Amino acid sequence: TLEELAALLEAAEKRPLREALLIRRGARKGLELAKVAPAVREQLVRLGRERTLIYKTLVYTGLRKGELASLTVADLHLDVEQPYAELAAKNAKSGRGARLPLRADLVEELRTHLAEKLAQHCRQTLKDGRAEVPMALPVGTKLFNVPQNLVGIFDRDLAAAGIKKTDADGRTLDVHCLRHTFATLLSKAGVVPRM
Repeated sequence: TLEELAALLEAAEKRPLREALLIRRGARKGLELAKVAPAVREQLVRLGRERTLIYKTLVYTGLRKGELASLTVADLHLDVEQPYAELAAKNAKSGRGARLPLRADLVEELRTHLAEKLAQHCRQTLKDGRAEVPMALPVGTKLFNVPQNLVGIFDRDLAAAGIKKTDADGRTLDVHCLRHTFATLLSKAGVVPRM
């Protein structure tokens, strides 16, 4: 449901930092009071935002996990009249490429994400001692760092959101269900299944 999706996105965003702050032993066990260095805290907040954006992109495009992992910054076309992501045929399960229109709110979040990635890339460039600061990300840069264990991460995010993995009818939630949610949202918007 949309309520469950909202809960999942909130949990995914907050869980990395919450887990780092959680005291696991002693008198204060269970409290979110552990000391976390500012740089680590910043990294965990970024991780949570990226994970949330991964889920949103899966829900709003219908991409499969592997297809999403294949997208690079060059595959995004955000500054055209109807922004889209281009999935190359070689990366699509169907073997056919696709232009996936992007919602305006998702486009804004992707722009913010890319700006953060560029800033991070620039910091790393300076840290490496290179004098030239890049003005753009290299075209082959992956859009997201999709973890190999996204299935397990998704399960932990479901638990953090208070969403049961298996419902009363025995249906199980997994990352691929986000693709089904995409289809449901399209259907509710009046898009015919053939489209």
